[in-house]
Amino acid sequence: MTGKQQVKQAVKEIVEKGNKLFPRGRINYNELDIRFSLYGSSRLGYANSAKKRLAFHKVLAETNTQEYIKDTVIHEVAHLYTSKIYPYAQSHGREFKRICKALGGNGKRTSNMDTSGLGQLKTRYVYECPVCGAQVNMTQRKHNRQQQCPSMYVHSKCKRYHKPLVWTGNKYQFR
Repeated sequence: MTGKQQVKQAVKEIVEKGNKLFPRGRINYNELDIRFSLYGSSRLGYANSAKKRLAFHKVLAETNTQEYIKDTVIHEVAHLYTSKIYPYAQSHGREFKRICKALGGNGKRTSNMDTSGLGQLKTRYVYECPVCGAQVNMTQRKHNRQQQCPSMYVHSKCKRYHKPLVWTGNKYQFR
């Protein structure tokens, strides 16, 4: 069984357990929209009770399945029950913690799972001020705007000279 299948099976079992424990907040497993769409994100999962949606991290569901089920899957299903039983409760308040622990989770807001290296790569473009020679790093969006309209950005300390920044041709990436 793949990691995704294990996560779906775990959601089904947790929902069955939750329906026995919390008959007032019954959830129909077949109505749930379960997605594995959080690729390139350091977010482990999320629950949207209005859309009856659970989303899980694609890579973590495949690689750390048992730990992921124990921490994240129970946590997200607990959010669905909390919002159904206590619609005005805080998202990680005492009601949530009580439900999460009853379902077998730890009730904590965060996980100990290693998410380093899972976020999206960010690119910065290195520009130089023609007046003072200072280097300025620009995001992808600002770089694209500067390429279309070269006089768009100037160095904040040298703006009185009205000299646009010049791209050095260098860029770097980081997480």
